[in-house]
Amino acid sequence: MKHALKRLGVLGPGQYRLLVEELRKAQTRSAKLTEALEAARVELRGLKGKADEAQKALRESRDESARHARRAEKLAADAERVRANLERKHDHDHQKLVQVDERRSATVENMKQRLIAAEQDLIIARESLMAVEVKLDILEGAANVLDVRTRMASRRSVATGTGASV
Repeated sequence: MKHALKRLGVLGPGQYRLLVEELRKAQTRSAKLTEALEAARVELRGLKGKADEAQKALRESRDESARHARRAEKLAADAERVRANLERKHDHDHQKLVQVDERRSATVENMKQRLIAAEQDLIIARESLMAVEVKLDILEGAANVLDVRTRMASRRSVATGTGASV
């Protein structure tokens, strides 16, 4: 009969207690799993929030990075423009200095030539002055000689009474 009852699905009290115990364990396990699932869902929501915040922070960071990159490019372009302007100004100033230096060199060379010419004129003038002084000394010597002769002749004529003048 046990077989017939088993076939009909009738259980004995021992089996019933085992099945009830298994049911109770399964229900306890199901409750624990439900609690774990709910805790996992809460944790998942928290992680989703954190992930959303992280994505938002990442987007903001990328936007900030892109903004900094654009600013860096602008600053680099500005720096290049300033460098080019300074280089042009340097070249222009250098050309001006070269021109001023060339003019000064030409002026100095001209002054040197004029100084040399003035020194030569001075040498010639000194030589001419010395020649004139020599001639004056000769004329003075001749005048002194003539004066001495004239006085001697005048004394002779006064002494001889002839009164002839020289």
